[in-house]
Amino acid sequence: MRMTDAARVRLREAAAAFAEALLEALGAAGGDVAGAGSEPAREWSVAEVGARLGRSVSTIRGWAEADRFPGAYKLPGDPKHAAWRIPESAVMGFTEQLRPKPRAEEARGVKISPGADTGARPRRPRADGTPADLSAWRKLKR
Repeated sequence: MRMTDAARVRLREAAAAFAEALLEALGAAGGDVAGAGSEPAREWSVAEVGARLGRSVSTIRGWAEADRFPGAYKLPGDPKHAAWRIPESAVMGFTEQLRPKPRAEEARGVKISPGADTGARPRRPRADGTPADLSAWRKLKR
């Protein structure tokens, strides 16, 4: 069963109204509501994460199933085709892990210069002193 866009909008409005009523009730009861009214963390679909990371939907789904995104969860519904929601913080943490780590020399501020390019090395002569003919195999007759 698919939810229509209008139903989805009504559900979001009802959830926002419920959250506001809950905050008012907590405040009236003397509960600590500091930071509770802030915007909830954004959650991304598998397709959105795939577009951001340049990966296929099936790859992102596999990573989510392998717990590579902390806090990711499946929406209720058909278990075979259930949609995933991945917190934005988990995606940011994952991309941070993908960044290459600086080499130890770079971290210390040491610059290592590459050696001089000497070009191709000369071929080693054979034991009898004659140079090696690497194309000899082409001259063999069948």
